[in-house]
Amino acid sequence: MKNPFNVTKAVDFTDKEILEYWVDIQDGWVDVLKPSEKMPMFILGGKGSGKTHLMRYFSYPLQRLRAGDSLSAGKLAEDGFLGVYLRLGGLNAHRFQGKQQTEEKWETVFAYYMDIWLAQCFMEIVIDLLAVDSELAGNEQEICAELNELFDEPRLRGGDTFVSYIQKLKEIQRELDLQINNCALTGALDFQVTTTPGRLLFDLPNAIIRRSPPLRNLLVVYLLDEFENITESQQRYVNTLVRERRDPCSIKIGARLYGLRAAHETMSAGEINKEGSEFECLRLDHRMREGLGGKFKAFSQNMCSRRLAEVGFVGTSVGQNQLLDKLFGGKERSSDLYVEETRFIREKYRPDERPSIVRLRKQIQEHKLVMGKDIPTVIDAISAVEYPLLEKLNIFMLYQDWQKKRNLLESAKEIQKSFKEFVGQRPETGRYAQCYSHFAADMYAQLLRETDQKQKYLGFSKFVEMSAGLPRNLLVVLKYVWQWAAFYGEEPLRTDSVSKDAQISGVREASEWFHRDSKAQGSNAERARRGVDRLAEVFREIRFADKPTECSLCTFSADLTVVKPIVRESIETACAWSSLIEIDSGQRDRNSFRVDRKFQLNPMLAPRWGLPTARRGAIPLKPEEVEALFGDVEKEAYEAAFRPRLARLRAPLFGNGRDNGETDAPTQCELDL
Repeated sequence: MKNPFNVTKAVDFTDKEILEYWVDIQDGWVDVLKPSEKMPMFILGGKGSGKTHLMRYFSYPLQRLRAGDSLSAGKLAEDGFLGVYLRLGGLNAHRFQGKQQTEEKWETVFAYYMDIWLAQCFMEIVIDLLAVDSELAGNEQEICAELNELFDEPRLRGGDTFVSYIQKLKEIQRELDLQINNCALTGALDFQVTTTPGRLLFDLPNAIIRRSPPLRNLLVVYLLDEFENITESQQRYVNTLVRERRDPCSIKIGARLYGLRAAHETMSAGEINKEGSEFECLRLDHRMREGLGGKFKAFSQNMCSRRLAEVGFVGTSVGQNQLLDKLFGGKERSSDLYVEETRFIREKYRPDERPSIVRLRKQIQEHKLVMGKDIPTVIDAISAVEYPLLEKLNIFMLYQDWQKKRNLLESAKEIQKSFKEFVGQRPETGRYAQCYSHFAADMYAQLLRETDQKQKYLGFSKFVEMSAGLPRNLLVVLKYVWQWAAFYGEEPLRTDSVSKDAQISGVREASEWFHRDSKAQGSNAERARRGVDRLAEVFREIRFADKPTECSLCTFSADLTVVKPIVRESIETACAWSSLIEIDSGQRDRNSFRVDRKFQLNPMLAPRWGLPTARRGAIPLKPEEVEALFGDVEKEAYEAAFRPRLARLRAPLFGNGRDNGETDAPTQCELDL
């Protein structure tokens, strides 16, 4: 069975596949990337955000494919741009350092080498255009005479045809490769730089474009991908090109979030490029997440339906938007009050043997919370035989009252009354309705855990939510789900469905993959990774506590101005590698007018710790807690820092005083009605 989601990287696609798998967004990618506008742009995104696919789509080979047999100079003029794509990773940046040479010399060599390479990329396109632009062909000799003047050394000039000119560029590159590759052995770089940096990139297109009336208003766009794969000094040269770009050229640079090493520094007398002045930024992750509820869901449906169509899976009785929901199931929960989802509890346990009931009874007995004769009354009031989820919610509400030192016999009777009213009338207000609205998903997660069931992340909508706006994340989830379906002997193309078991296993494997793949590099890498793991552990402890204070917890806020610099740097590193996602709006501190920074654990990591994928509750962390997570703190000290917070969520310590004067005031999702 062919896996339609097997290829997840655009770098592995042919030009034809880039076109076949292209999916536009509602506003149109052309309006987002602005390929015909002169302002340079940085296209920033996490791994798998779609940078490469986007940039390749606007390159000349794809312009040609889209035009088909009707390619002409006029058609290119309608596009308004000519895309020259280059993967900077292909330059093998590590070659341009060390080997007994100074950094200044390598900076000069790299700039020359890159100019030669990009000039070749552009000239390859020009040679192709000769077939569709007769005026360009007629001016070839005159143009070549001007191009030859771009070199200061006469012997390097390349004849009177575009073909001979590009051959001369290739000869120069081969000589450079020979010198660079053998430099470690010879200890020397014995060649001359024969053209001014940037001259080939800007003046060569100008000499050609202005002599073709149909192309005269065309913008030549250098699409430089994988910016993160070149060194800091090499990035400074590219930044210099951005600052000093000349018509008819512009530059679009693709980089991962952690990829800006030079901080927009240039070689132009120490000048720094400024966003809005020398360049603009397209932050792909953020843009995708902005429309996560609607636009990104539609984009994801189109992207995945395109993949399925390639292997022959075409919906007949259902439309494209329903196709994937039918295949993977539309929702995690399909029954009222989780009745069907918790059927296994009714079938597996007697009412008085359910794990949460057994534990509650034992706690009441051990701590003498009510008189012995009243224990059966409390348990009977809390029990909800036909509704295991609501029974769990009843116990949670009783724990809340226990923490507040209320009379548990009276509380149990009040909860029983509210429970019956909720089942019969479904009020939308009141303590019970709000508890159900906020904590039902967490109580279901607790039920699964205490009955040794796997946490369930099911349905296409859930996979989209997990992806956090990164298309590759979604494709990886579907790839592993499809692989597990094959392992279980399923045939989705024939049955139009993928089992829950395959989805659960696939999601878990995708989460483990992301945990490995998002491993940061650099001086803060280990601290960032350890901090994220510790944070997830804290979230898990809170979610599965007797009395969680936050609903669907996967977010924290903190005042980072008062923590150590290495702690801030560790958090920034975790964000740059997409383990954490910063929430732009921040979180207002409830005791002041201060707005703290706010971060969500990447939903792709949620299945690894049994956490929610949707963001609702958030915990404000104290500076010492943040430092225990992301600082140079041993495991014992980290555990000690969170022990008071976690102890307040567990029986029997709910009401045993306060820690360091901190109150138990309700936070974002806790109710105190």
